Amino acid sequence: MSTQINTYVLWGVVLDYRELADLFSAPDGDDTMYEFLEPYCDSAFKPEANPKDGLTCLFDGRDGKYVAVGHVAVKTANLQFLTNPVSFDVLNRAWAPPKAVMALGALLSKLDMEMPEPGWHVIAHWR
Repeated sequence: MSTQINTYVLWGVVLDYRELADLFSAPDGDDTMYEFLEPYCDSAFKPEANPKDGLTCLFDGRDGKYVAVGHVAVKTANLQFLTNPVSFDVLNRAWAPPKAVMALGALLSKLDMEMPEPGWHVIAHWR
């Protein structure tokens, strides 16, 4: 079995994997968690991120700890790491593209769970 790793700088939310999975396992749920978020999923091997509406979804399928959803500002190549500092003039929501901010709000509003405030996250994401 092989693994992949990418490092992401993402503006968005990091949700509890189990809490989100439980939400989708409710008897009235139409989709599975993966089916609902699959259009936003990222590939370890493609250099581009944000496949739908300027958003990316990262499932922690390795340890089942988190599901991160948001706009990726920086993504490393597979098996690579950040080689230079990542700096922004202002680390706030104004940096994320307005389309992605609105899409994130619309997507999260469909989930019946308490949401953390969106913010910046650096994630070394293993698959």
